[in-house]
Amino acid sequence: MEFIYRGAVQFGEPGVFITFEEKREDLIKNVASLGFDLVDLEKRNLLVIDYVKVERNEIEETGSFNLDGLFVRIGYAIDSIGAKRVVLDTIESLFAGISNHSILRAEIRRLFNWLRDKEVTVIITGEQGGGDSITRQGLEEYVSDCVIFLDHRINEQYGTRRIRIIKYRGSIHGTNEYPFIITESGISILPISTVRLDSKSTHERISTGIAGIDDMLGGKGFFRGSTILVSGTAGTGKTSVLAHRLVDFLKEKNITCIMSNLTSTEGSLEKTDVAISSLVDTWILLKELENNSERNRSISILKSRGMKHSNQVRELIISDQGIETKSRQNHSGNKIVSKG
Repeated sequence: MEFIYRGAVQFGEPGVFITFEEKREDLIKNVASLGFDLVDLEKRNLLVIDYVKVERNEIEETGSFNLDGLFVRIGYAIDSIGAKRVVLDTIESLFAGISNHSILRAEIRRLFNWLRDKEVTVIITGEQGGGDSITRQGLEEYVSDCVIFLDHRINEQYGTRRIRIIKYRGSIHGTNEYPFIITESGISILPISTVRLDSKSTHERISTGIAGIDDMLGGKGFFRGSTILVSGTAGTGKTSVLAHRLVDFLKEKNITCIMSNLTSTEGSLEKTDVAISSLVDTWILLKELENNSERNRSISILKSRGMKHSNQVRELIISDQGIETKSRQNHSGNKIVSKG
């Protein structure tokens, strides 16, 4: 539907949407959440929606079968508004009542050729077939000029929609999978392989708002515009560190963002559940240690791009006086305390 809507609104190309599943009223209501006003397009002769009802129990296979009636219906809709774009949604519904696969394959091929002769750009949706077959009938991808494959997978409880161009005749195209999202503004695709890290860097440093952390970051704090990750298990003080002047300071100084990540108590703490560690500029790790019948918090800087930073593991003390960091004994046996 976005293909039809954007074509009409942005390029002035009228479109025909043939639906075999949703009634016109339901379709209009459902895509309204994407900001698509289909009624307005219909009034301006930029859109025709035609609901073709196909019920298996109403079909009786007798004699020869063809789609001439559908061709007439689609052809009339195209000619009535001078359509340049056509969508058929979905082809499985169209052929659901036909059991003769030889007729099916012949009519699919004839349908595609007929639409090509009409000189319209057509998107036909279909369901994935079994095994290695991309489509249900195993023919659609061969007679199509372009095949776009969509899927939705769950990995570690995170759902991601993905898009891949399987073929596109006469062109050089990307073959990678790309994540995409559907929002109230429509569909957005993020081609990760083409993303470049070309943003301007700065040497300006700003305080974190906590003197002890500033000291661990070369005494100057973060780079302006950097992204910070604070990770640790429950109770290590992530929220307290973020809430103690740090958030206000970073908002005031235009820091891009701070991510707080709750890590599992199992396995290594020096990793993140969704592999975001490589995307951040500075990674602060908080831990809770048990020693001599005491549980103490610790803080360390795992990485901070472009600066010399402390490699120490310091004690993190949270009290009614605020937050301070305390290093281990130095070479002279004295303790160094940084308060903030």
